[in-house]
Amino acid sequence: MAEIWAVLEYSETTFHEHSGELLAELAEVAQRQQTPTALCAILLIAPDTTVPDTTVLTRLGVQHLYLLEHPLLAYYTTHGYVSALIWLIQQRTPALIATSATANGRDWAPRLAARLQLPSVPGCLGLDLYEDALFALHSVYEGRAYTQTRTALHGRTGLVTLIPGVRGTPPEGLGAINQAPTPLATTHFTPVIQQSYGQERIRRLAIQAPSPEQVELDAAEKIVAGGRGVSAQRARVYVPGSISPVASLALHNIPAACARHRRWWQSILIAALPSLPWPTWVCSATPTRYYRWQPG
Repeated sequence: MAEIWAVLEYSETTFHEHSGELLAELAEVAQRQQTPTALCAILLIAPDTTVPDTTVLTRLGVQHLYLLEHPLLAYYTTHGYVSALIWLIQQRTPALIATSATANGRDWAPRLAARLQLPSVPGCLGLDLYEDALFALHSVYEGRAYTQTRTALHGRTGLVTLIPGVRGTPPEGLGAINQAPTPLATTHFTPVIQQSYGQERIRRLAIQAPSPEQVELDAAEKIVAGGRGVSAQRARVYVPGSISPVASLALHNIPAACARHRRWWQSILIAALPSLPWPTWVCSATPTRYYRWQPG
């Protein structure tokens, strides 16, 4: 039986709020297939971790739950997620893999597609699978127009990211495929993941509270502040306890128009971090998040 995978994100014991609309979209895609297709949910967790409540999975038509358990999956890392999913794909070749276009989803999905040379369609508003091709709806011109793309699969697994918030979470009393919930079959896997920090550009050390008042800024000697909408000329290095910049980053060669793109922010980090003392706090203005950096 063909399979469609939904790679879900969770927080402690609950699924993220966008998981419902992702599953509802994929359940409709699975129902429209000419051959029987199973909808499968994928969770990447650490061993002995409490699995979130699976009621929403059975209500939305999920037939199989695949748990990828490994100590390196306790926290999100690009290398861990990509390696685990590559291992699972080699075991069971699905027709389609989909995830929400969150920060994590936009990070691992293109890398997985590049590693396995899979057809990938990012940032979809809606999708369909028909005659060995992936049809996706996209928004252009800041939502003033819409386009539909067709990507030939040639028998390979398709990979998509779905923008959350488009169709909304399905109502509690409504099943996505209007059928009685079926028993959820759960399968545990232990993927092969080799610990290799050299392949990671960012290594998670800790999470700080999003409120600036609760962040221990005195733990760093200098702070790099920037984010979307901040021009290169406004990127500054700050000293804890002071709200005035003490040094400007030598990044004036980066066009201010690139501030909307992630590549611009990465350019700031690549240029600034090697010259800063450790540990260093890097804060992003939109949304407000703080990251602690130290040499890998």
